[in-house]
Amino acid sequence: MGITIKRILIGFFVVLTILLPLQAMAQQTRNTDDPLILGILPFRSPVALLKRFIPLRDYLQKNLGVPIIIETASNFDEFVIRTHTRRYDFVLTAPHFTLLALESGKYYVKATYRKPLSANISVKQDSDIRHLSQLEDRIISIPPEIAIITMAGKSYLKKHLKSEPQYITYKSHNASLDAMLVGKSIAAI
Repeated sequence: MGITIKRILIGFFVVLTILLPLQAMAQQTRNTDDPLILGILPFRSPVALLKRFIPLRDYLQKNLGVPIIIETASNFDEFVIRTHTRRYDFVLTAPHFTLLALESGKYYVKATYRKPLSANISVKQDSDIRHLSQLEDRIISIPPEIAIITMAGKSYLKKHLKSEPQYITYKSHNASLDAMLVGKSIAAI
């Protein structure tokens, strides 16, 4: 069951954004021989993030001519703190965290992902769940509450179900999906 949540983007001008530090700040705060740090929102496991973003790291290294280190944080809150303290030179983050980074004055938008945000509600392939109504009063695994996908998915379900499911929060999007796959929930956002 894939559900596109286009309305959640109203007020947001990006889905995923790469933020770069202001040039003057970059020159003042780093040695030119130091590698640059690409901070990636921990929306998947560290291994999954590395596999997915090594091509981006390689592209940036080639075009900038400096080594790039990929980093993430153990959770969303820690990632936001690290972004705010400018631990990262580049940041791949979510729309609601982009606004916080911009307000800090330490980053600006350099590139953006333009496809609409979508939250998927997944069930096992052999599940008998075929309609949203079958999720009423059931257990659904979700990424952290602070994740925009969680907010979008829960908002959608609240509008379309008569009674709310029970949500169990997991550390990442992948962990939420894994919980569903091993039977800890009937569905996952």
